Amino acid sequence: MRFQEPPLSRKTFILVAVPLAFELIFVFALAFLLQQYEVQLEDERHARDVTSHLNQILRLLMAEGTNAVTAKIANNPLDQTSKRRVLDTRIKAETAETQRIVAGHPDEEAAFNEIYEMLTGCLKILADNKQATAEGDRFAMLKAWGGLNRLTLKLQSRMDELIIQMSTLQEEKQAQQSLTKTYVSVLLCAGLLLNICIVVGLAWIFHRGTIKRLNTLMDNTQRLARGQELSPRIEGLDEIASLDNTFRQMAALLEEATRKQRAAFENAVDVICSIDKDGRFAAVNPASTTVWGLAPDELLGTRISQMVFKDDVNDTLEKIKQIISDQSSGAFENRVIRSDKTLVDMNWTAQWSGEEKTLYCVAHDITERKQIDRLKADFVAMVSHDLRTPLNSVQGFLELLGAEAYGNLNEEGYDSLEITEASVKRLIALINDLLDLEKMESGMLELRIGKTNLKTVLTSSIGSVISFAKQAGVEVKISNDASLVLDADSDRLVQVVVNLLSNAIKFSPKGSQVSIDIDKLSDSVRVNIRDRGRGVPESMRESIFERFKQVELNDERKKGGSGLGLAICKAIVERHGGKIGVEPGADQVGSVFWFTLPLQAAAVTAGS
Repeated sequence: MRFQEPPLSRKTFILVAVPLAFELIFVFALAFLLQQYEVQLEDERHARDVTSHLNQILRLLMAEGTNAVTAKIANNPLDQTSKRRVLDTRIKAETAETQRIVAGHPDEEAAFNEIYEMLTGCLKILADNKQATAEGDRFAMLKAWGGLNRLTLKLQSRMDELIIQMSTLQEEKQAQQSLTKTYVSVLLCAGLLLNICIVVGLAWIFHRGTIKRLNTLMDNTQRLARGQELSPRIEGLDEIASLDNTFRQMAALLEEATRKQRAAFENAVDVICSIDKDGRFAAVNPASTTVWGLAPDELLGTRISQMVFKDDVNDTLEKIKQIISDQSSGAFENRVIRSDKTLVDMNWTAQWSGEEKTLYCVAHDITERKQIDRLKADFVAMVSHDLRTPLNSVQGFLELLGAEAYGNLNEEGYDSLEITEASVKRLIALINDLLDLEKMESGMLELRIGKTNLKTVLTSSIGSVISFAKQAGVEVKISNDASLVLDADSDRLVQVVVNLLSNAIKFSPKGSQVSIDIDKLSDSVRVNIRDRGRGVPESMRESIFERFKQVELNDERKKGGSGLGLAICKAIVERHGGKIGVEPGADQVGSVFWFTLPLQAAAVTAGS
């Protein structure tokens, strides 16, 4: 069975607990030896003290005997008495001290009690000898000296035995102390060596099970950064193995993302490239071969200024310089010279990386869009000159014909003339709407911004549709005070309101009412046009403002209109910096077409 690495928490516990347990055992063992040494030292001191006091007692006793003999020879009893009193006092003091020392030691206490009895007998004999000497009883004196001699020999023999016993005990304790010192020295050396072995062993185990595996993780991060194959998987159930597993999952996801990114980079239709701070191509995807006719290897190291058409070089470099200085992203258009010397229109999206000092770009081929724009411009010019001018001539001719400038017409002729005039007017209106919308979307429409009274705009708009409203049986009115001045193009606002009112009247039932109300906001105004018509489905509330969009397919045939009115309204309102929309009316009946406009000219779209 393969050994599984324990978790890091357990390793950490072992790393701390093992040395700590050893240190505790070592300290307890050392404390025990030191305690034993103290006990042995105390026993030795005790034996030495007992021996010392016994020797002192023996010397004092012999001194007292010598004092008695000296006093007898010198025939000086007074001197004998005073010295004997001093010696007795010292003997009693030494005896008491010795009794205190041997207390608690039964063998020593029994032996000293025996010595004490002999010592007391000796002192009594000396006292009797003093009295016999005073009385001059020579027989008593001889008897006393004989008894004293026998008892003294016995006392000395017993004291010698006890002294020898204490000396032997003292020597034993000294030997034990020496042995204990040896044990302490051995314990210190062994503890030091064992501690070193434990630390080195734990360090090796920790290195093998943790540091080495962490180094494998670090090596894998470097391998991942270099794109090399990762080291073998780290086995185990601990945190490092889990981290290695997570790292490998991340590496797999990163590799998959890199693969997808590389696939997107290499298979992208647009040219994806990076440009260094000197303006040279640092990396280019294969799309350059299709779009520009140049392989990536041919572009590396080439300055972008060499690829751009000379008339667009300055604008391109200025835009790149601005993106770099702003440390941001931006977009610009230019023309790039292909390998066959033809020009291709490109739309560039660029992002500057300050850390890598590199400009990352995506260049999209907009040649077809530019061609369509040019065709659209040609179409608008054609419609403007080749269609509208002849239609205006036809309209003028029909007006002259209706005025009988070319003679009278019968009733059928007048009916046909009226139908023809209506068709020509509708066609001219459609062309005008189409031209206006193209101008607005291309940014060519100029707004004549000035102080505009909103009430005047609404009144003029109602006047323009009042006849149409009467024919439809619909009432049009302003619901609240619209006396408000704002910065706007009054003619274009009238065009917006007229379009919205016409639609509201067109789809309102007979006998209903179309109302206009104003909501004044902090820095803008909202105009609401409410009707009681069929309403606009929620799915079409956004698309209704696109070109040629109708709620129902037959609306154009039944209700008339070009399908451009709402698109024109949206373009004019957004050109003013406002918004337009539609929402259901009260109780989900009818519609509310609304638009907002800024009050101040500063909020109007730049370029107007």
